[in-house]
Amino acid sequence: MNALFGYFFFILMFIISGIVKVESFGYSEAQRFAAITDTKIDIAAKIVLLAGIIELVASLLIGYGVYNNKRRIKNIGLILLGIFVTLATLIFYTAPFKYKPFLSNLSILGAIVMILSCT
Repeated sequence: MNALFGYFFFILMFIISGIVKVESFGYSEAQRFAAITDTKIDIAAKIVLLAGIIELVASLLIGYGVYNNKRRIKNIGLILLGIFVTLATLIFYTAPFKYKPFLSNLSILGAIVMILSCT
């Protein structure tokens, strides 16, 4: 039961972030994404919306997999989140380098790798 709470707290950030992105149809982060990637705002909003959907789906897969003891489903969710965090880190925090959010995301990636290797 303790592990269930741990996983919930781990995915909570992604659930909230995904909901915000989906509710705003991607416009919550579209301006920032468009400025960094030199993309039109409408295209950026669609990409951000897709990212929000991926966050939600991955989080739900992890939650479902943990609750129903389905390791493979949980691991698919963790891998999706790992890919998402890696891409977000590379896009938003490497040019110019922002070390605090970069290290924060690196910690999350470390947690994902630890969970995948321990279960």
